[in-house]
Parts: sequence; C-alpha cells; structure tokens
Amino acid sequence: MRSLALLSCLAVGCGGVRPLAAPAVFPLKAAWTTPVSDFVEGTLATDRQRLFAITRDGIVRAFDPASGQVLWQSEQSSGALAASEAGVILRLVDGTVKSLAPARGTVRWEAASGIVGDLPPVLDGDHAFIAGKGMAALEIATGRVLWSAPSDPTVTAPPVAAGSRLLAGEEDGTLRCRDRASGVSLWKLRTGSALLAPPVVDSEGRRLYLGTTDRRLLEVGLEKGRKGWAWKVGADVESPGLIHEHRVLFTAFDAVLYALNRGNGNLVWRAPLPSRPLSGPLLAGATVLVACHEKDVIGFDVKTGRPVGNLRTIALIGTPPLLLGGRLFLGLKDRSVVGFELAGFGSTPAP
Repeated sequence: MRSLALLSCLAVGCGGVRPLAAPAVFPLKAAWTTPVSDFVEGTLATDRQRLFAITRDGIVRAFDPASGQVLWQSEQSSGALAASEAGVILRLVDGTVKSLAPARGTVRWEAASGIVGDLPPVLDGDHAFIAGKGMAALEIATGRVLWSAPSDPTVTAPPVAAGSRLLAGEEDGTLRCRDRASGVSLWKLRTGSALLAPPVVDSEGRRLYLGTTDRRLLEVGLEKGRKGWAWKVGADVESPGLIHEHRVLFTAFDAVLYALNRGNGNLVWRAPLPSRPLSGPLLAGATVLVACHEKDVIGFDVKTGRPVGNLRTIALIGTPPLLLGGRLFLGLKDRSVVGFELAGFGSTPAP
C-alpha cells in the first residue's frame, strides 16, 4: 500500500495534479484557400461564428471558418471592417459607418460619424468607436452618435477600451485617455512621434504598456498617465503587445520579439525574426505567434523565447493573423484568404 501511495504521489507531483501540457501549434495544416476578387484591406474580423473580410474593391464577404465557403458577399465601398458578437461594422474614409447583418450581409443602418479617416472601427460592448480626425462613439444597435470630438488631434492608432477608460494614440505622439461614456479627455502623455500601436492594458493592475515610434516600450499608470519604467528597442513599434503572466511582449521593426518583466521592465528574453513584423504577438496555448512581412508566421515558447515552429505561406502575407477555435486565418497578397489548423487544438469554432 505504501508503494502504491508513493507511485500515486509521484504521478501527480505530490503537490497536486500535474498541469496538462499546452497543445502543440506546429505543424500547422492547410485547411482551405478561398480566392477573392482583390487584395484584403486592413484586418480580418470575426463574430466568433463567421470570418469577415473586405477587399480593396469594396466587397465584404463572410466565410465559414471550417471550410472557407463564402456564405454571403455584399458590394459596398472600400473601407475598414470590425466585428463582434454585437454586429459587423464597416467604416468608410469619409466617416460613413454601416452596420451589416452578420448572417446575411444586408445593411441594418447607416450613419454619419463626422470622423474622416481609415482606421478600423473598434467595438466594445454596445459601443463602436470611430477614430481619425477626431473620435466618435456610436451605439452599435442603432448607429446613434453617443458623443463626438471632431476637433481633436488626428488619431493614428486604433483606440482601446479599458473599463470606463478609452485610450488612443495621436499624430503628435500623445497618448490620450478619455472617459468611455462621454469622450471627455482625462489625461494625456506625450511621446516623441506619432503613435501607431494601441496600448495593451492590465485592467486589474491598472497599468498599460505602450510601444512607440521613438523606439521605446513604456509602462504607464491607467489612472493618471504617470510613466513607470521604459525600455529602449532598436526600431519603431507599430503593433500592440501581449500580456502573459509576469511578462509583456512586443514586436519591433528591428525584427525582434521582446519579452520584458512587467514589474521592472527588465529583459526576460528576446528572439530574432526573419523580417520585420506584420503583427504583434498572438498567444496560442504556450506558443507566441508572429506574422512577418513576406511569408513567415513564426512560433516561440512564451516562457523562454525558444523557436518552436515556422509556417511559410505560398504567397506574401497581407494581413495580421486571426486566431479562432484552433484555426489561424490570413489574407494573402495573391488575392486569397486562407485557413490553417493548429496541430494540437480542436477545430470547432469557439462559441
């Protein structure tokens, strides 16, 4: 009996049940390729049931994530797309905003935001935030403008909602924090040049982490915008970071993926990339994925930075990757949208 107890203790590590290993990501298996009529604009979007893309000729398409089948297509004007469980929102450069029915593609409403620009809309709860030459908030259900700040400086990075706060980078290098409900400016922090990457927010710790185009990674307090630590990198940062446990990860245009200690800003590890990053880091299990300009999606162990795999596409990558339900999706520059299955993940889309 004593021997059986010892074996049982060893099996679970004596301190409790041994944690299951994270599922493998590589090798990724090609699931489908769907040709489209033009280059995919901006980023892919999802409502957790369907995949959406808009091409340069203004056609919005919905795809079945499992098969790549085009479920519907709707002829619109060229613009930027976003989706959530609340709906599909199309933003045009002239400030027109449209809501499309996710299941059919029909226009549910059309509204004038008054905000000119080409940044994608940002959906948070029942709000759609439209940024460019100023910013506005619209009600997703009706298109009603909830607030508008059209005279403010040009916003150059997609806004990020964090509880009652709304954060956005501006053309002069300012990171501005607004009240989400009213649009009132609460605080601002100046950096050296136009911000192109949205911050990543630790809402529980009331901190945010920001990559800049003056080659820095910054920790900033969410309440009042006070700067904490700063880390110098070799080139601009144009994509959002990733928070994982005590680390924060960023890609920079020196073709490096950085992992820093969130508490003190010290370097935990760094990993070279084959070319400049097209995306920020994405987490799949214990693997960090980064899409690069040209044809590579590289995987690294999130704790150590050790390379764990590489997906090389048949054509140049045109969009940041989107992860959904054990699959990875990309828009390619051969005018196609492609889906891949992650090796150790279930392939059923998340509910």
